[in-house]
Amino acid sequence: MKRLAICLFTLVFLSGIGLVYAQTKKKDKDAQKVVGGPCQYQAFKGKCRVTSIDITDFSRKQANISAGPGYEGYEIRFRFIPLQPLEGDNIQWAKADIANKRYLLLLGNSWYPGLGYIKKYGLGIERSFNCDLKILTKGTCTPMGFIFNDINATDYFESRK
Repeated sequence: MKRLAICLFTLVFLSGIGLVYAQTKKKDKDAQKVVGGPCQYQAFKGKCRVTSIDITDFSRKQANISAGPGYEGYEIRFRFIPLQPLEGDNIQWAKADIANKRYLLLLGNSWYPGLGYIKKYGLGIERSFNCDLKILTKGTCTPMGFIFNDINATDYFESRK
């Protein structure tokens, strides 16, 4: 009887160790998972042509936001004109309306550019500047975005006044 109790205790004890080991391995495996990534993009060279520059009620309000830049902003819309064919794996979803869509140019911190920024970078209706379109090909990150080569989207000089 004593021998049976020792065997039973040993079996339960070893099962418990095995369960703890299995849970630890599962946690390690879960910790290695990357949610939302890694992401990969395909870039396409092009021109971004300004289609409109407007001050709107919404862009004007950024002047009064306590953590804002302190100036009224402008909604600058542009069109992407590819300089190469938009071809590649996993980008069909993006090709359909890129040519017809107008995009909003915002600074890197999501502020609207101000009048000084527009003048500094020579932005005007029908003016073009070099840019690259990034299209997501793998992962669950932002589906697309633009890299501006001729303007600095992180130039916050106007907010220093």
